[in-house]
This record gives sequence, structure tokens and C-alpha cells, in this order.
Amino acid sequence: MINREKRDLAWKLIHGFFTSEITNDDLMDNYPRDEGDAAIGAIYERLWFFWPDNRTVRLTTDNAPKGEARELIERCIAFLKSDLEYEWPPFQWVKLSYGLMHILGLKNVAEKKGRESLIEFRRNGTLEVWPFIRESDYVIPRSSQDSGSNS
Repeated sequence: MINREKRDLAWKLIHGFFTSEITNDDLMDNYPRDEGDAAIGAIYERLWFFWPDNRTVRLTTDNAPKGEARELIERCIAFLKSDLEYEWPPFQWVKLSYGLMHILGLKNVAEKKGRESLIEFRRNGTLEVWPFIRESDYVIPRSSQDSGSNS
């Protein structure tokens, strides 16, 4: 189920953070939650790596994501603007158990399990266009400036 109101809020907050209009605290405090629209939570969890949760920051041109990271953010915004259902199965990008294995000296086991989980997840679609599941569903933005438009 798509929650248009919450998706609109989510993409505006993500865009605002990555264009330095708001801080990470503004994003985290106002990001919507919706159990019915899986895209909202999945995108938040995936992008969580791009900001600290223990201090307030505002991105600058020096520390803003570039390259593949920027492309991921643009895809997330494009997906939130779409009316597509999120088709990927649940996936934890970070697993506490893997961190614990590292601490216990089982780094190789943790890395192997992580690779296996990702391989299994990839079988569901084209990971290179995540959160879209198929390349044909992803409409590439004309430019990164399009991320802020209401198209």
C-alpha cells in the first residue's frame, strides 16, 4: 500500500538533508513511519548510513555524498515520488550479530554470512536500481536538480 502523504514528506526530508537545507536531526525527528508502506522504512534504514545519529550535522559540498552514493539517494527520492509498490523482501543492511561476531574474532564468518545474505537478497530483483526492483521501473532523473521538483 502506498501512503502518498508520507512518501511526499519522506522525499522532501531526504532532499532537504542532502541539499543542506535541514540537519540530520530534522530528518530523523520528522521522518514518517508507516508499517503499511514498506518503502518508507526500507529507504530510511538504507540511507541511515549517511548521517550520524549521535550529533547534529548539516551537509556541505565537502561532505555531501558523491558518485554511487549520490545515485542511491536520487533513486530513493525517485522511488518515493513514484506510485510503485515496494517489492523487495525485508532486509537488514546492518545486523548486530555480525558486529558481535567481529568482536569475538569471527570476522571471516560474519563477512561470509553477510555476503550470503546479500546474494540471496539480490535474487529478488536488480540491486543496482534498488529500491526499484526492475531496471524498467526506474526513470533516471534528468539531473540531480530534478530531485527537488514536484514531478
